[in-house]
Amino acid sequence: MFNSSDIKKNFPIFDHYPDLVFADNASTTQKPSNVIDAISDYYKTSNANVHRAVYDLGVKSDEIYHNTRLKLCQFYNKEEAIFTGGTTDGINKLARAISTILENDSNIVVSEMEHHSNLLPWQALHNELRVARMTDTGDLDLAHLASLIDDQTRVVSLVHISNTLGSINDLSKVANLLAGRNCIFIVDAAQSCLLHRDSISKINADAFVFGAHKMFGPSGLGVLLAKQKFLDQLPSFDLGGGMVTEVEEQHAEFRKDISRFEAGTPPLAQVAGMHATLTYLEGLDLGQCITHTHSLAIKLRESLSEIGVQCLGNPKDLSGIVSATFGEIHPHDAASFLNSKNIAVRAGHHCTQLIMKKYDIHASVRFSFSIYNDLSDVEKIVDAVKSMKKYFG
Repeated sequence: MFNSSDIKKNFPIFDHYPDLVFADNASTTQKPSNVIDAISDYYKTSNANVHRAVYDLGVKSDEIYHNTRLKLCQFYNKEEAIFTGGTTDGINKLARAISTILENDSNIVVSEMEHHSNLLPWQALHNELRVARMTDTGDLDLAHLASLIDDQTRVVSLVHISNTLGSINDLSKVANLLAGRNCIFIVDAAQSCLLHRDSISKINADAFVFGAHKMFGPSGLGVLLAKQKFLDQLPSFDLGGGMVTEVEEQHAEFRKDISRFEAGTPPLAQVAGMHATLTYLEGLDLGQCITHTHSLAIKLRESLSEIGVQCLGNPKDLSGIVSATFGEIHPHDAASFLNSKNIAVRAGHHCTQLIMKKYDIHASVRFSFSIYNDLSDVEKIVDAVKSMKKYFG
């Protein structure tokens, strides 16, 4: 039986701040004790560089690194896992590498609900960039997307769950649309990597990119899940130690295995934390978790609507994310007021300025729930909003 109160006990930050309503989970998630302990224990018992040593500590560190990569592939049912610095770093790496195999007349398709991290790297390539619309409800317009794809489309890169609207895009339909085409399909899974493992495992994309800190893991670590056939087309992302076999003054031979994408010393303690993160997630019923966060978002949307607050969009398939505006109350003022009530939210354009332009606003307040939130958090938010409306008159 799902119990958010029991889950909350696994996250030490709430011991320090028992009255905190943390509703900024789309930005980053809190960390369970086993993840915090794993990072600390790594430095205490296993600290040594990988791929460098034959001594015991080095071998132990190698095992953690290798086993975490294997565990990621198994958890999401994907062929390969590459460690990056985060979602942004992963997409930038992919864009740079893909640019070396794109013809000048190729086009790239994204959508207007993309985070800037999945927009700016593709803009920088100077290939034609086509932007699929979203509907007024905040759903991806699949018909418009289909109309943009032609024989010169070489990359389609789309967000799985909007970090602003909470829309869950049906990317399996996009994968079917691209079947048989000479086109790379990339998924920004930053908001779906935590709970939507089953969906990710079923989407037939070439690559999925996300950051560990969005899924109860450590910051500074990202993951790129990819098909081996896709990776075989790409050059190494970065150059340096650990990814070469032979170096001459004017020439180098690069490794053929996955290590050719991971130059230099990786974030080893964070990788140990990621292993613990996956272990924690394996102990959860992710289906119940999705239902729980969805129900909180629905309840908040309904409650805010009842008191005259405008929520952005109305997606047909909603995650635990809700963004709203408060009339003449600036989003930053609203966030500051909510903070005075121990409610942590995000205010701004959320790195999705195309969405803001769609709704003719500059910013919004975003509420984003996780499994340690409950209905009492929604009630506290609504009560605080009522007080705020009276305060600002």
